Amino acid sequence: MLSYDVYTIGYSGRSLNDFINLLKAKGVKIVVDVRLNPISRKPDFSKSKLKRALESSAIGYIHYPELGVPSGIRQRLKKTGDYYWFFKWYDENVIAKQTAKLNELLSLDRPFAVMCVESDQSKCHRSRIAKWLEKRGFRVYEVAQDGD
Repeated sequence: MLSYDVYTIGYSGRSLNDFINLLKAKGVKIVVDVRLNPISRKPDFSKSKLKRALESSAIGYIHYPELGVPSGIRQRLKKTGDYYWFFKWYDENVIAKQTAKLNELLSLDRPFAVMCVESDQSKCHRSRIAKWLEKRGFRVYEVAQDGD
């Protein structure tokens, strides 16, 4: 595994044990939670419980709410399904304005995983973070729903 390997992962459709086992199989050292509000309908994935479970499996947890998406934007996306608009909004309002927070990713122990709820990275803002990392020489892989 190269020192520049980074993963992205969504927890939707996974149990906490499956989620942790996938991370361990990839050698992930830190999970970077990029949800604005780290609360989940699946209680195992709410911040404090998730952090404890990860740390008990020797995986660190960091929450970067600055890289999250406000509720109003998520609601508009849900209504319109316009991912072109959504990703343009994210690039202009988060990627362009949160360079200090994004730069912190560059110094994290690797491999790390950028995490959000959405199972399909192509429909999630973490794909934009992945693109930003790739432009800086990182090799970014999605942990697919089937674990690949």
